[in-house]
Amino acid sequence: MKQKIPPEEYYKNLPRKRVASGMIFFDETGSKVFLVKPSYKEHWLFPGGVVEADESPKAGAIREVKEEIGIDVNPSSLLVVDYVPASSVNGVMVHDALIFLFYGGRMSEEMKSRIVLDNEEIVDSCFFTLEEAASLLNVNSRRRLEYVIEAIEKGITVYIEKECKA
Repeated sequence: MKQKIPPEEYYKNLPRKRVASGMIFFDETGSKVFLVKPSYKEHWLFPGGVVEADESPKAGAIREVKEEIGIDVNPSSLLVVDYVPASSVNGVMVHDALIFLFYGGRMSEEMKSRIVLDNEEIVDSCFFTLEEAASLLNVNSRRRLEYVIEAIEKGITVYIEKECKA
């Protein structure tokens, strides 16, 4: 008969995943997407970041948007969930991740006027056409953007996975 594993041992040995979440915003016409330029990366991003311990992905997105651009937004829906396998970034092995992208909506002129960048982590922000945005985003964010329009138009959440290379 096999020996029973104590619960504390079982839970201690479960794998860990990174979780990040963000929001996508469009201008009032819905033709341009809002991106931020972080100080610590070469490419532009959707506002968002790492979800903290004991924080839900939605709460993490709300907090990150507030910290990065100074506006308090409750997203209307979850658009994309993206699984990204473990990889090496600048020679450092990074855990696999689940990325949640919520819909922040269309930014009114009033909402735009309330944007205040944190200037430490985020050094710039701007609205871009979808084509411009695709050229500024990294490969993972660009892939998410491809599914955002479908998710909004169909009122669905899209699950995607980066292809794992064996």
